[in-house]
Amino acid sequence: MLKEIHCVGLYHSFKDGLHFPDALGGVKPLLTVVPSYVLFRPWTLLTAGFTESRIVFLINHYFINFNRELVKYIIVVTLCTYTATTLALYLTYAASLDLQYLFGVQANGLGGLLCGFVVAFKQAVPEHSISVFKLVHIRVKHLPSMIFIAHFILYAIGFIHVALYIETFGMIASWIYIRFYKVQDGIRGDRSETFSFASFFPDAFHSVLKPISTITYRFMVKYHLLPPLPARPVIGGMDNTPQRLPAGSDGADAERRRALALRTLDQRLQNIEAPVQQTSIQMESITPLQSDPDAATSQPKTNSSE
Repeated sequence: MLKEIHCVGLYHSFKDGLHFPDALGGVKPLLTVVPSYVLFRPWTLLTAGFTESRIVFLINHYFINFNRELVKYIIVVTLCTYTATTLALYLTYAASLDLQYLFGVQANGLGGLLCGFVVAFKQAVPEHSISVFKLVHIRVKHLPSMIFIAHFILYAIGFIHVALYIETFGMIASWIYIRFYKVQDGIRGDRSETFSFASFFPDAFHSVLKPISTITYRFMVKYHLLPPLPARPVIGGMDNTPQRLPAGSDGADAERRRALALRTLDQRLQNIEAPVQQTSIQMESITPLQSDPDAATSQPKTNSSE
């Protein structure tokens, strides 16, 4: 009898959204974000990202190959995602005065982290194409915007609500971390145009978004909310006080990089030309001794005549 009841419970759990039976019981609110209790349970900002009841996301979690940088990335993105989600729920309550947003909402899941991985995938191989049943080909650089549009449509029809906050803030947190803070190959951040904020949107919007993003970046740098552009590559663990340049336009930054590259190339050429000049001087001093065959043969003849 107990086995039959358990099987029926499993069936309804899978039918209602591929959820596990709630075996945690009263412990679950201690692991998920409840806006009205988050000040008294601050650890839920971190544990909520690892409390997953959907089987598909839970299985995907176990296939992650953990390393030091990945663990750091997961912690940063998760904390930022659920902190921003909590603030968004507070603002939603302030606008609607609906207590449901304070007491009836449990924000949790790996959705924000997985959307962050999509952003990291875009940064790694933006021009790579994904084939869906060999019928539809999608560029990786378009994946984040497509996921956001899909979630926004589901939000507009009332199918989801908190999930939109989680997925959106997961993407934003991942982009900020990779764009400005992640150290890779001796360079902090990725300031390339292919990973700019405007690159997440169609090309038709770039002319409008680029000036807005530039002004926003200058504002954030002015109030020390984001780091300014480094004047030279920052080596992780070796240089914590790099030279800085004031925030400027994209054209000025590109010109600065070109000038820096030309200066480095000139120095390398000078280092190569120095030993070449020394070798040529040595060859010139040796060549006259070997270029006068008469002088080399006249001496033996004189000795023979004597």
